[in-house]
Amino acid sequence: MKNYYTKTMEEKIKILSLLSLFFIVSFSIISVTPCDIFVENAYADNDNENDDDGNDNNNGNDGNDSNSITENENEGTHYPGWACLDCHKNGTAASEERFGIGGTVYTASNGVTPVQGATVTVRSSAGQTYSMTTDSKGNFYSKTIPSGTLTISIAKGTASASMVTQQSNGNCNTSSCHASGSSIGRVFLSSGTNTTTVTNTTTTTTNVTSTGTTSLGYNPDIKAILDAKCILCHTAGGARSQSPLTTYAEAAQYATGGANSLLVTRTQSGGLMSAYLTTAEAASIRSWIVDNNVAQNTTTSTTVSSGTGRVNGTIDTDILTLSWDAVAGAASYGMYAGLTSGSYGATRISLGSGTSKAIDLSNVPAGTYYLKLVSISSGGVETAGFAEKTITRTGVPTGFTASLNGTTATFSWTGVSGASGYLLNYGLSSGFWLGTVNAGTATSFTINTSNIPRGTYYLAISAYNSDGTTAKSSVQTLLVQ
Repeated sequence: MKNYYTKTMEEKIKILSLLSLFFIVSFSIISVTPCDIFVENAYADNDNENDDDGNDNNNGNDGNDSNSITENENEGTHYPGWACLDCHKNGTAASEERFGIGGTVYTASNGVTPVQGATVTVRSSAGQTYSMTTDSKGNFYSKTIPSGTLTISIAKGTASASMVTQQSNGNCNTSSCHASGSSIGRVFLSSGTNTTTVTNTTTTTTNVTSTGTTSLGYNPDIKAILDAKCILCHTAGGARSQSPLTTYAEAAQYATGGANSLLVTRTQSGGLMSAYLTTAEAASIRSWIVDNNVAQNTTTSTTVSSGTGRVNGTIDTDILTLSWDAVAGAASYGMYAGLTSGSYGATRISLGSGTSKAIDLSNVPAGTYYLKLVSISSGGVETAGFAEKTITRTGVPTGFTASLNGTTATFSWTGVSGASGYLLNYGLSSGFWLGTVNAGTATSFTINTSNIPRGTYYLAISAYNSDGTTAKSSVQTLLVQ
């Protein structure tokens, strides 16, 4: 009896041990992180096909996919704006499927409101075509692994947008591309309605035609710059199709506001479009708007009466850009400068043979300067054919501070003599500025940050007057959470 009991107990112990091992292994197999569970629920495979069995028609990378594919697998309604392929690249967990492309579409580049129901079309250099539809959070993705470089376009209703350059990376929301706060901004599809407030619906097109002057007009000067540098994006079907710049009327609507117009603030140093323009091109756009009343056509006079030739000058940071009327027969031009009207130094500054010149003022103190331009013949004879030009260089604001209390950001600084107002410059680094906010004549103001995307912002103050804008103050950072 004892032997039978002992044997029976040993067998029970063995059975219990096996059962314990079974439960441990079972729980180990089904144990996943909360993220894994979320991904499984969000990306359930509903196509009833084995994605990699060689027979599917719409996903997988098994070599038997059709070259024209319509994806119907946008169940991924989580983490809008995240870089999808950071997780879904060869699968960082067993439950996470591999994606070939993924991203999020918004109504604007700030990435606040998603676009649902937009068609995202991807074409690869290998001849594949992928079509996806954005879900309720604006997300789209495809499990098809692309070959070659990609060209992407988005459409919904009458609105459309296309990527300017081809890409080999399908991780659209990655930090180097369409991440929050990036220089490119979020993938977005505007309804096509211009959201910029235009106060003047009729633009005055009277040209400057007074004797002895040269006006700067849209045709042909500004149009040549916009055609060469801007309309690749700012045209129908372009990445910035919601703000076209292909005609005079289109360009003129963004010139409303003079020095504070969108075309000026976006094209000058630190503006979103400044990186695509030369200093001279940016100065020409500003002069067209500020000095030439958004003239539609350029008019030129080659005969300049003595003492009446016009000289234009604008200061941008530390650069003074001068432009002047051409003089018939002139081989080159020069300039004298002084601190008193009518009294100039003996040194003549060479301006070259053109009709514009950029001059570095980084070593020139703040103050008012009087400039006298002369034309020079091929024999070296000077002709004082220009009126005196006065330029006031304003000092850079000091003592700039930035602080955040809840959702209220407060900025303050010490004002400078000669300033007509101040601009708050903001960006994602001290060397990359996204735009400006006009603070007016005050030396402090506040901003509500409730609708500002979270992140670290770099800020600086610059002063401006009728002659231009100063360099930026010391840089402060502000963390918006």
